Amino acid sequence: MKKKDLERIKIKKRWPIRFSDFYKHYFFIIFPLGMFYVSFAALYSGIRNDVPDLKLASTGFIIISLGLLYFIVRRLIQNHTFKKYIIDGVTIEDIKDALKKTGFNNPKYYKRGYLQCTTNISAFSWGEVITIIPVQNYVLINSRPNGQPITIFKDKMNIKRFITELRNSTTNTTYSA
Repeated sequence: MKKKDLERIKIKKRWPIRFSDFYKHYFFIIFPLGMFYVSFAALYSGIRNDVPDLKLASTGFIIISLGLLYFIVRRLIQNHTFKKYIIDGVTIEDIKDALKKTGFNNPKYYKRGYLQCTTNISAFSWGEVITIIPVQNYVLINSRPNGQPITIFKDKMNIKRFITELRNSTTNTTYSA
């Protein structure tokens, strides 16, 4: 991560969009969009030819495809943004200790002022890359899937576990979303 990217993340609280994001993460949106297009074409055909069963089935698939599209877009946005946690008096050493206690792999501190680590592979996740940016009295945290477009809720559990451990290691803490 470049210094310019780091400063932008601190201001906007989200990753800058790169071309690689499209084939790593956003490509997954094509499935529900394709499903919506086919269902809409079937609905149009059912209306034009007056086939009640086709109208009903295609309406159901339109609803399912829109729900799936909403879920995927919501998760992609969550994977793209950083969450702000206000923790007074947090140091790099506190963060490193909390990372060790939560069992994350390969914690690494970069001189530009951020930490990254990875999580283990599980049944629902191929692992995540967790980025932590300490800023004065708060911490910005992001978890992005590693090798898959989205995760269900494993990344949220990992961040929650880490924040709990970090709060236990510091004395004065509050939370802000």
